[in-house]
Amino acid sequence: MAGSLSSSELERTFGVFFIGYVAAMVGYGFTFFQTYVYYSRYPRDHWAIKLTVTALSLLDTAASALISQALYFYLVNLFPYESGLDNATHTFSTEIALAIIAKWIVQMFYAYRLWTISTSVQRLGPAVIAVMSTAALALGLVMAADLINDPRIAHLANEGPQAVVASCQALTFVASLLTFVLLCYHLRPSHTANMKPIEGWFDNMVAYIISRGSAGTFVQLGFFITFLIAPANLYWIPFHFVASKLFINGLLTMLNCREVFRGRGVNEEETVDSKKGSALSSSSGEARSGGAVRFNVDGHKTSQPAINIEVSRTVQQTDGQNKILYDLADNGSLSDGTPDKPEKAYAV
Repeated sequence: MAGSLSSSELERTFGVFFIGYVAAMVGYGFTFFQTYVYYSRYPRDHWAIKLTVTALSLLDTAASALISQALYFYLVNLFPYESGLDNATHTFSTEIALAIIAKWIVQMFYAYRLWTISTSVQRLGPAVIAVMSTAALALGLVMAADLINDPRIAHLANEGPQAVVASCQALTFVASLLTFVLLCYHLRPSHTANMKPIEGWFDNMVAYIISRGSAGTFVQLGFFITFLIAPANLYWIPFHFVASKLFINGLLTMLNCREVFRGRGVNEEETVDSKKGSALSSSSGEARSGGAVRFNVDGHKTSQPAINIEVSRTVQQTDGQNKILYDLADNGSLSDGTPDKPEKAYAV
């Protein structure tokens, strides 16, 4: 077909966008599943946490829908592909803004989390994270507005737009890297007395790669590098699509790995006893409603709670129509007893 793009040109434009779309949809599937898990396990969690999860889920849903519409436009409306993916649709530009907002919410939540577990001297780190994340949010919104005004993707290679986008991605990367380092520092058993160590290689992998944000951090670094090298090309788009999904799922994984008490989540550095004190005793009638989500539980290491059994004073065994009394000795053995020694007899 005359004027159609070559196979290599299709791969560098529509092919790159399609790969990013598939990866983004897989990430959205995890977002949907983890949102369901969260509301199933923590129905009485703090309202601010529930609001954060709801906002992230809605933002990710809207962003995924906008990506789908953009892909439909590029693959269907532009057929027979006489030109490449040269212009950004309004839906694609809006998705960029939503992804930036979602990243900002995640990083602000992490910053608050670090603020609560830091001493007054150590709170400089969370403050720096919050400032850098807010600056990245502003620059990202400028990038989205710029693409709406001038949809040509090639114009991002100009000096001004390139500086804005590169600064946005650099600030996001540095903030997420600092978040990962501070989380690893504060959430270690040697630093927090009440914190239980993470057991199992898979649980450790989930904690360090997903919930503490290292996966999203390195994908964000890939976004920054590919855009800096080739801003006019589309190789940065898959990194952009996947980064926001990893940020969202990292936070949801951290929330879903908490233990549950009375429908509320208990953070890693807290124990159930330190959270509620004596109210957690089994005599209160409201026992802990479940543990944290674990992936490789060793059945031989599963500990069972202690069970207290109260035994009455006389042990009677009925043999036909005759009743035989037994004394319970100190060593636990049974011997013939008599009714005149009720203080030594126990009933079952």
